[in-house]
Amino acid sequence: MQMRLITLVTCCLLLSAGCATRKIVFQGSPLQPAADAKAKIRLDQNENTLVELELQHVAPADKLWPPKAVYVVWAEDTEGQMFQLGQLRVNEERAAYFNGTTALERFRLIITAEDEPRPEQPSQPHMLATDFFSARRGWLP
Repeated sequence: MQMRLITLVTCCLLLSAGCATRKIVFQGSPLQPAADAKAKIRLDQNENTLVELELQHVAPADKLWPPKAVYVVWAEDTEGQMFQLGQLRVNEERAAYFNGTTALERFRLIITAEDEPRPEQPSQPHMLATDFFSARRGWLP
């Protein structure tokens, strides 16, 4: 009986370590001074990195100067290559949510305001960005 309990506890610990979520905070930006942005990062069962963004107090892209069409979420690898993850839509309460996936293990997240929904490269300046971080099993919140 004791051996079953030890096995069960060990399995639970291994599963919870593999499913752990890490919270990443975005650096402040003079272009979005009131924005409060956080990212939750975790690995799925296929070793892909799941990215979940939550932003508050974000100005709609069409209210910027000059006005823009949309916000775009990018992943930048350590060699400087940029990968578009998708669009970020701001609701009436000036909040935005995004869920995406990338195969990158070490990268940073960048949010830009763009004139078109699918630009080839991100525009400057970046609206919000994180530091580089690594996605790997065993993270603790």
